Order: sequence, then C-alpha cells, then structure tokens
Amino acid sequence: MHNDYVSTRQPCSDEPELSAQTAINIMPRSKGRRRIWTAFVVPLLGLVLALAFQAIIAGAAAAVLLSHGVDKSQLHPQITDWLTSPGGGLALFIGGQVGLVVPALFAAVRSSESWRTRLGLVPGRKLILVSLVVALASALPMTVGLGLAELAARTFPPDEGTLRFFGLLTPTSGFVFVVTTALLPGFFEEMLFRGYVQRRLLERWHPMWAIGVTTLMFSLVHGAPYQIVAVIPLGIWFGVVAWRTGTIVPTIISHAFVNGGLISWQLLAKFKAISDTTQSIANIFFFGIGILSFVLGCRMLARLQEPIVRQVARRSVAV
Repeated sequence: MHNDYVSTRQPCSDEPELSAQTAINIMPRSKGRRRIWTAFVVPLLGLVLALAFQAIIAGAAAAVLLSHGVDKSQLHPQITDWLTSPGGGLALFIGGQVGLVVPALFAAVRSSESWRTRLGLVPGRKLILVSLVVALASALPMTVGLGLAELAARTFPPDEGTLRFFGLLTPTSGFVFVVTTALLPGFFEEMLFRGYVQRRLLERWHPMWAIGVTTLMFSLVHGAPYQIVAVIPLGIWFGVVAWRTGTIVPTIISHAFVNGGLISWQLLAKFKAISDTTQSIANIFFFGIGILSFVLGCRMLARLQEPIVRQVARRSVAV
C-alpha cells in the first residue's frame, strides 16, 4: 500500500528506529496533514448524544409513570424524585457516559489507523510500574481540585439533585455507584479525551496547547461549576501522563482509582464507618503518599523516551 509519509531521511543516532509494521500502525495514510477539526466535533457530538440519551431515559420514566396512572399535574415532581434517586441517577449517569464515548469509538473505527492505536490503547514502557506510581500521584492533583471545588462552592449554590442522590444511597447502591463511577469514566472519558482528542491535537500542536485544550473540554463536560474546577488539575496531570507514556492505560487506571477511591471515602464517612480522627489521620497520610508519588512520577515521566507518535508526527511534517 502506498504510504504518503515515506522519507529517505536517515534517523539520527539518538532516534529509535521504527519498524515497518509500527510505522503502518501509527502513521496517517491520508494526503497532507491530519485533520484537526474532528478533535472538536467528536466531543461536541458526544456531549449532544449524552444529553439525548439522558432525555430518552427521562422520557421513558415519564411514560412508565403515566402508564401507572400518575396524574399529569404530579408528573414533573415524580420524575424529578426518580431521577435523583439511586436508580434513576445511575441510569442517567450510565446513559450520559455511553453517549459521550460513542462518537469517539465510531471515529476511531473509521480511522486509517487501528482503533486501539487511535484511542491510545497501546502498550507502553514499564506500564505496570508507571501506572501504579501515577495512580498514587493522582492524590495530589485530586486534593488541589477538591480545594478549588470548595472555593467554588462558596460562590455557586450546591446541586440539590446531587445532594439528594448521595443522601439516598444505601451500602448496596453505594457499592454499585462506586464501581460504575470508577469504570465508566475511567475507560470512556479517557478514550475520548486523552485518547481521541489529545492524540489528534498532539499531531499538530505543541503538547502544552494540546493538553490545555483537552483539559478544558474535559472539565466543561462535568457541568456544575465546582466539578469543572475540581477536575482541571487532574485533567492536566492525566494529559501529561498520556503524552509522556504514549498510552492511556495509566490514565485509565488513575482515573478509576481517583473516582472509586474518592466516592468510597465519602461513603465511609456518610455511613459513619470511620471516626473523624481516623479520617484526619488518613487524609494526612494519603496526602503525603500523593506528594512523594507525584515527585517520583514526574521523574519517571521525564526520563521516558519521547512518545513514538510524536516522533512520527514530527518526521511526517518534515517530509
């Protein structure tokens, strides 16, 4: 097959050789430079589809209530009650997550690359060790984000629906919520943002701009002001990790660790499973672990070789 990016330039001695199969897997086959508009259209379509799926769920709930003889004058408050209950809230959350990732999956499958490569689901160097360290290091940007969320909460009123949902969680529904919020955003949001969007932007932009724009998109889809500011530090950290490692596997693990760990900790406090003193000691301990892991993680990422996707992008522009 003809390759539009074949070059006769010999690599420098400090640049790793690329095998023919690796080049085929990661190099674009279309003429000219890679399209960048898809990095903006795909997440926008994902947001629209997420809202559409949630609207369908709400409509289905209304139809069920009407079929059970609920008066139309009582329909709105009863729908609101169900949507902010554990069952309804989880249904909305799952529908939104599925809608968010569908356009990215479709675009990846239609890409000239393999869909795994397009989404960043590729192997990396020292993957297990790096994933473990960056997951623990995520405690630091998470703590910074929680501090920003606390400041935002003083200005913007809390979401009553979210408060009601969390207040109605039982140990069983809480466990389901922990698993759901760990796995779905961990996979789906990382495939969309650090996978599809950021990898495409890195092919054309400086890493600082690619990570910054991706983080902005990532934060805005979280909706509420306190959630938007809370995820900005994590978005930057995940973006740096995905860029330096060339894969989203560590960020999937880190995202799942942060979501699952934070919700589990909040539920333990809600059900009085731990004392206030234990909470304070544990918070200091985990914050210290987060700082040490963050320093170690930054050193590990700095020593990693430049991601091969970035090398190929630079070579293709030079041809």
